[in-house]
Amino acid sequence: MRNILILLCATSILASDETPRVIIIGAGASGIAAAAKLFRNGIDNVTILEAEDRIGGRVYSVEMEEYDVDLGAQWVHGEGKNVVYEMAWPFHLLSHCLGPNDGSIFFKTAFKALARTVGSEKEAAILMRRNSIKFFLSTGEKMNDKTGRSLITFAMNLTAEWPGVENLRTGSVGEYFDRKINDYFNKHEDIPEDLKIPLVKMVHRAHMAENGAEDLYQASAKADGDYFSDGDQQLNWKTGTYGIILDLLMRKYPDPEEELPIVNSTLFNKKVSRIEYKGDGPVKVKTSDGDVYMADYVIFTPSLGVLKANHKNLFVPHLPPSKINAIEHIGMGHVGKIYLYYDEPWWTKDLSNFYRFLIWTEDDEKELASDPERRWMLSVYTVNRIEWKPKLICLWLTGPNIREMELLPKELVRDQSLWLLDKFFGKFYNLTEPTEMLRTHWNSNDNFLGTYSWMSLDAEAHNATVSDLAEPIMQRDGRTPAIMFAGEATSDFYSTVHGAIGSGWREAERIIDIKKRSSHWTQG
Repeated sequence: MRNILILLCATSILASDETPRVIIIGAGASGIAAAAKLFRNGIDNVTILEAEDRIGGRVYSVEMEEYDVDLGAQWVHGEGKNVVYEMAWPFHLLSHCLGPNDGSIFFKTAFKALARTVGSEKEAAILMRRNSIKFFLSTGEKMNDKTGRSLITFAMNLTAEWPGVENLRTGSVGEYFDRKINDYFNKHEDIPEDLKIPLVKMVHRAHMAENGAEDLYQASAKADGDYFSDGDQQLNWKTGTYGIILDLLMRKYPDPEEELPIVNSTLFNKKVSRIEYKGDGPVKVKTSDGDVYMADYVIFTPSLGVLKANHKNLFVPHLPPSKINAIEHIGMGHVGKIYLYYDEPWWTKDLSNFYRFLIWTEDDEKELASDPERRWMLSVYTVNRIEWKPKLICLWLTGPNIREMELLPKELVRDQSLWLLDKFFGKFYNLTEPTEMLRTHWNSNDNFLGTYSWMSLDAEAHNATVSDLAEPIMQRDGRTPAIMFAGEATSDFYSTVHGAIGSGWREAERIIDIKKRSSHWTQG
């Protein structure tokens, strides 16, 4: 009898004639995904509290001259078990290829011919990508094509398999890479001795951007090796941007008449300052402007970076030890971009060169590392063209000094970016002046404090998992969730938008399932 009474109390707010009050904190991909699923299942008493003045979170598309560009998520990573791919591909919004992206007849013809030869666009894209990479030195010289092709073939295969991970002394990605690179050097005696350390650092930086870690010697090789995403890892959005995934989630695309009322349910510039929960009854959510909201369920979606900085003061009472353990030991990555728009692109004579990787000599690196105002440039590991946007290039940044770039004056960053381009490419190209510059601020923005999560050796040592991050705070009955957690860091596909979306759906399903059970109970 006592158990029946507890169940009745716990589910009374979910009777079939009532709609639970749901507050979603954060209008990023996971928050919008959760709201969309709730609305589609008849749970419409939903309020989204968003700290920024826009939806999207780390999916952030902005205008730059005649283009829309992605300041946040850019490529769709993988095809198998990828909800973004499943939603977007049927509408022909994505592309495998790099070749046609500049509109060149030459590349379109070459790409189609290659696709016919190898049997698929995906394989053709991978081959074109491999052949479109060049390596430039900070001395202003270029690595010869033969050495470069050999190096990129090695680098692209470096993480295809992870043999010998169990034999590593530290278990880090950095140690694993160093062993493999040294084996490569032993087989390629033509590589100059003074280039070996710079090449190691270049390969590290490239994977740091992919992995998210600031230091590969802190990243778990086992976690990287176990992480699997099937298919092409760099599907692009053709002429669109990642922002269209938000329209797909909200059903604004392809038919605006079917749009769900998610934007109208979102309150902007509402930064949550406190979440109070007593163990039963509603959850109280306070915002920094003094407003208070009550909810039967809260879905918390802000980044792991926000949790790291604020969890001790944000939740009353404190979160359980297992969740704090995960928050404090799973890594939060730091990546950045600088976009440059040119009315007169300087790279048009070399369109086959899509990626230009930067190799800093030891002397140049030492000089910049001692200058706090300039050392951020060591974080730039590649300069690449943007698919379908032939007047844009992007400087990709990774490593520990990105926040310094974000806090410098914009004009200084622009001038330093042009100095960097001249240093690496001035001997090979007739450089022109950019018309506009945009840069990211993910790492210095208090509403994000990073870009995406990664699995560290520290997390491994403390047995911290994404499952711990995803575990909800339950009502006192132990059956009903009160505060739920979503976002890419809570997903097995951490660091991805499809992971974020899946996590939002996962938490919405908890509420939907309870609603279904309570409706069945009240019907006898």
